[in-house]
Amino acid sequence: MYAPALPNLILLFFYTTKSQCMIINSKWKVLRNPSFQLFSACLPYTDKYKYLGHVICADLTDDANVMKQTRSLYARANLIIRKFSQASLASKIVLFKAYRTPMYGCQLWSSSFQFSLNKLKVPWVSTVT
Repeated sequence: MYAPALPNLILLFFYTTKSQCMIINSKWKVLRNPSFQLFSACLPYTDKYKYLGHVICADLTDDANVMKQTRSLYARANLIIRKFSQASLASKIVLFKAYRTPMYGCQLWSSSFQFSLNKLKVPWVSTVT
């Protein structure tokens, strides 16, 4: 295939309502936000962007993901308490251990503050005790 025929085969769709810009913050230099346009529409800037279930922040910390998992742990624990209120204690413990183990994206956590991890440790420990 010739290169001029290639653009006719690839269909790309650009949505100005879904597109966003993010500038990763630098420690030493304050950057101005340049104006990016797509089809003469200015693209908005954001500090957080959710991509494949992982929240990417402009300061490159993983605190938003840790807090999301903390809320998810509380929600799963409350769901088990509500739906299995008549079950025995042994079966509730098995359910809590099964429901609290899947944490999507925790393998990607590299830089988070200690208070975020401590907030995650509270529901992790208290769901079984």
